[in-house]
Amino acid sequence: MGLYYVLLQALLGIQGKALASYQGISGMGNVEAGNLLSAVKQMYTDFVAFTLKGNVLVNNVFSLWAAAVLAAVCVMTFVMLVRRRKLYQSPWLYGVLLLLLAGLPVATNMILVISPEVTYHLLMRYQWVLFLMAGIGFADRYLPAEGENVLICLCRWLLPAAAAVMIFNYAVTDNIAYSNLEKRYEKTYAYCLRLLDRMEQTEGYYPGIPVAMIGVVGDELYPVTDITASVTGGMIGIGGDSLLYTGENYRAFMKHYLGVEINTVTAEEMGEIYLSDVYRSMDSFPGAASMRIVDGILYIKTENNHYD
Repeated sequence: MGLYYVLLQALLGIQGKALASYQGISGMGNVEAGNLLSAVKQMYTDFVAFTLKGNVLVNNVFSLWAAAVLAAVCVMTFVMLVRRRKLYQSPWLYGVLLLLLAGLPVATNMILVISPEVTYHLLMRYQWVLFLMAGIGFADRYLPAEGENVLICLCRWLLPAAAAVMIFNYAVTDNIAYSNLEKRYEKTYAYCLRLLDRMEQTEGYYPGIPVAMIGVVGDELYPVTDITASVTGGMIGIGGDSLLYTGENYRAFMKHYLGVEINTVTAEEMGEIYLSDVYRSMDSFPGAASMRIVDGILYIKTENNHYD
């Protein structure tokens, strides 16, 4: 993390750029004592929540049993190693074990020191793979290679079997996740095509007209088509029915996938329009009154928000 910080600051200085505010990354390095303690607490909370309830490491009965077998083999291997080398006689063993166990949540969540406000996406969870790899490597290295003990022989078979089950399970899970992303793209493409057609049919529309839209798709207006939630529920960014959340998302999507430029208004302008009586009274798309031109701006309402 220290090397990353030094290199990042050097590159920012060379290019004359500043960090964006995305996920609080612009506050990197400005860590106060109170915030640091809060970040450390969050490290442990997040570690336990993701490991035990994240629905990613263990997301079905097969991965549960494979993980349990791997953990049991590792524990048994460790106990035999300690007994064989008489490590239990060394007080260092207990101190090192305690330090390692206490340090795992910190080591896996160092990004919370850089950016305490971060929302973890699945690609930011790769460090958890090291636990599985280390467990398999440890048991393979220190499990006795000889001996006719039935339990040891069983473990020699169970270890690769558990690894194979977990690899296959994660491969299937990844394919389910990417299949859902593909369907989200297709649904988003179809939605934007309908939206663009309605925009062009609105009286007074012309290419380049300022467009005001919040952008979130009104889920209550359409049937739920995401049937992968039981698998992808713990994978932030993988579930759901749409890829769009802001007017800028629509602008980028239509530019790159439909070949059309739309001129979205600024966030400040949209904030004022969003609270206006005209916008609040409009229907949600695909309602007949979901689009109208007001003062030269094309208002588009994509969902019925509840106003206080």
